Amino acid sequence: MKTERVKFSLAMCTAMLVAACGGGGGGGGGTSGGVGGNGGGGSSYTVGGALSGLAAGQSVVLRNNGGDSLTRSVNGAFTFATALTSGSAYAVTVFGNPAGQTCTVGNRSGTVAATNVSNIAVSCANTGGATGWGSAVRISNARSFLDFDLFASAVDVNETGVAVALWQEESTSSGVDRLWANVYRAGAWGTPTAVGDPGSLEGSVSVMPNGDAIVVYMQQTLDAFNFSTSQRIHAKRYQYSSNTWSAAAQVSVDSATDPYPMEPSVATDTLGNAVAVWNHGGQVWGRPYDQASATWSASVTQLSASPRSVYTPKIAADASNVFTAIWIEDSAAFDPSRSAGGPNKPTTYARRYSAGWGARQRIGWASTDLLGDFDSAARPWLDVNDAGAVFVVWEQQRTLANASLQMEVDAARFNPATGLWSGPEIIAIHNTYLSWPQVAVDGSGRAVAIWNRTETLGGSVTSVRGSRFSTATGTWGAQELIDQTGTGSVSDAALAIDGAGNAEVAWNEVGKGVIERRLDGVTGTWGSWNPRTPGAVDLRLKMSDAGHAVLIGQILNTSPIPWTREVWAWVYTP
Repeated sequence: MKTERVKFSLAMCTAMLVAACGGGGGGGGGTSGGVGGNGGGGSSYTVGGALSGLAAGQSVVLRNNGGDSLTRSVNGAFTFATALTSGSAYAVTVFGNPAGQTCTVGNRSGTVAATNVSNIAVSCANTGGATGWGSAVRISNARSFLDFDLFASAVDVNETGVAVALWQEESTSSGVDRLWANVYRAGAWGTPTAVGDPGSLEGSVSVMPNGDAIVVYMQQTLDAFNFSTSQRIHAKRYQYSSNTWSAAAQVSVDSATDPYPMEPSVATDTLGNAVAVWNHGGQVWGRPYDQASATWSASVTQLSASPRSVYTPKIAADASNVFTAIWIEDSAAFDPSRSAGGPNKPTTYARRYSAGWGARQRIGWASTDLLGDFDSAARPWLDVNDAGAVFVVWEQQRTLANASLQMEVDAARFNPATGLWSGPEIIAIHNTYLSWPQVAVDGSGRAVAIWNRTETLGGSVTSVRGSRFSTATGTWGAQELIDQTGTGSVSDAALAIDGAGNAEVAWNEVGKGVIERRLDGVTGTWGSWNPRTPGAVDLRLKMSDAGHAVLIGQILNTSPIPWTREVWAWVYTP
């Protein structure tokens, strides 16, 4: 693209016989009329800013919109090579941090408005301590395992390392859950804070570039006996500047026929806007949050069109502030002539949001490809990079033409360059269970998928397997064994990746506890198997493009009497 632009400029210079053509202009003004040829709508403008704090002898790699890489080894002004037309979105991220430093980006995203963008501020600072994984610390209350239960729920972390962790904790011995949170800021965890009222659960969180966060969760209405009579989807906003939580706002709409919305998920964009999705009344619903007015939209939108039911909605956003929602949707209508209404034939769907919702689109198998009564899709997972490349994986069970049942991990991809989804792709096949798939994509569009594999039908041996998507070939690679032996019993695997392609996988293994393993984004090789103490389950893992990562999990602490259930966290410093 850069070469074509240079050739075009040289041709213009020759034709016009203007000796001073070809340069970048005096003070960095927009290349008005230079690229578009007609001025006005054809004009293009540069994107840049200033770098400060970079240590001598070090370099930092920046990217705009997931590409257009720029390596800087000195402080001062910088400009990306690719100019953008007015109205184009830009989003600057750190693709590779200098050794011993972490760089953050201020004013990192926005829309080009008929002028050069020159206010992007990249600031690098020494990490001030050891890099890598730190020791685990307790971030929750300690609850007696005799009377209380406790579950890790969700975690997210932004480019500067601000993280929010969520978990469910029984508030009384009567079995009433409550959603709690803890915030990691300035290198330390805070105090456990109750986010929801008693009867709150299933939290989802998204942390914004400025350190604010949006949390959505189910809030039950309890009677005098602590039984749930209804529930709603609520949301709260964490404000980093004041270190406080807002009052709860209702996101779902009440229904007289089904008072139990569930499975909330939330994502935020670079501007601080958010979209929440959830399952209610057999359909998926969505509602946006506007950062400027600090309010949720006046109405909700039905995203699905299921004849029966939906499952597991999730949502994510790219750096151009486009949201992608996915879910599993029954494709076969209820048949009163068949037992239990006949097969459901659930398959995977997606819908995208940018100022409004696009069309609902099937990205999984068509009902005609699902030949058996028990064919189904389940447990979808998605990730999106800054450039808008979306990867989705899910469990798939399909009956083949020979009537045999095939277990699969399947995937679909959205290509931002074409604006099109791929068809469903099979990335793993086995004769027994393949479960809990996850996927993560780096800044260049390379992706890693993992899943649990039961080695034999009815057996107890399970392994963590994976596959990698190559941008060079546009295909998924062969299956890889990620855990140490493939002969143990593993569970609770979690996956995350940074912008440079460094991936982390963590899992719980019977007799060994938490094991962590890292994929090097440069060499493409997996590192050693690293025990992380103490052992934990319900693992949740997130990593920012800059390489900050947080892993949380529930442990059984056998030191006190009686033993206690607690949530602990490990923090990775790049």
